[in-house]
Amino acid sequence: IATRSQIHRSLNPGQEDERSTVDFIKKCRKNGVICAFSWISPLVGAQQRKKPQVYALTKTGAQAAELIFQKRLPDKFWLQPIVFPPGRSPSMDNFFLDLAANELYSELVRIDRMVEWTRRPPIKIPNAQSNHYPYASFRVIKDANDFKLFWIEIFRPSRDWINKVITRFQRTELAFTSLPEHQRPTRVIMIVDGDSRVKILSELQRKYMPSVEVRYTTDERLLSGIGPETFINYHKEKESLIGVSIPYLKAGYKGMTASEYYANLQPDIEDDDDI
Repeated sequence: IATRSQIHRSLNPGQEDERSTVDFIKKCRKNGVICAFSWISPLVGAQQRKKPQVYALTKTGAQAAELIFQKRLPDKFWLQPIVFPPGRSPSMDNFFLDLAANELYSELVRIDRMVEWTRRPPIKIPNAQSNHYPYASFRVIKDANDFKLFWIEIFRPSRDWINKVITRFQRTELAFTSLPEHQRPTRVIMIVDGDSRVKILSELQRKYMPSVEVRYTTDERLLSGIGPETFINYHKEKESLIGVSIPYLKAGYKGMTASEYYANLQPDIEDDDDI
């Protein structure tokens, strides 16, 4: 699932005019490839226009994607919007996870740094019965032959969420320390639903995931675009949040971009005049 803004930045990075994206979405909806849905909110009248729509593949669109990419898509990759009566609406938790991750994805595409993105990559843990699955992993280019790997985790309070966080941190610590150093992520990016969550998560991280370098952000910070205030940490001595800059995750960074990297992968083709 994705918002119109996320689709625009992913398909047309660097373009401010969204008309081509709007036309593309209209065409896809008309052809039944994607559908749109929204949710009940207190917004009424003219304010309803401020409530964003979210787009997803239809069943037909998912079947077409399977043919194009020769890959089986889980059923959760397509949606059929229906009207729920008040009080019986579905949980929005999964939508929050996907939209928050997609906001980071579209920003990394916009600043032309991302070279790889994998949803729920399996991380093999030696001597364990199961794999570890970060929410997502991505690799960015800092400069020529210099790539940085990140894992993403997304947290939103739910029933018994503290114990769930502890279990998740312990699992991440085990996966991280089991990997050889060259396969470990540079940082784990934790996306939360508000700055107020960072203090307690930071305390739990120091206790249950001490080997892992973490940078926090929120959905609201990501919506403002990647910049100096996107990533934060909790400073234990100062007892306050502090900004933590990642220079190569900013627009205009001087190192080789993803576009330049991919352009260098294209072979030079010369005509053979002797044939």
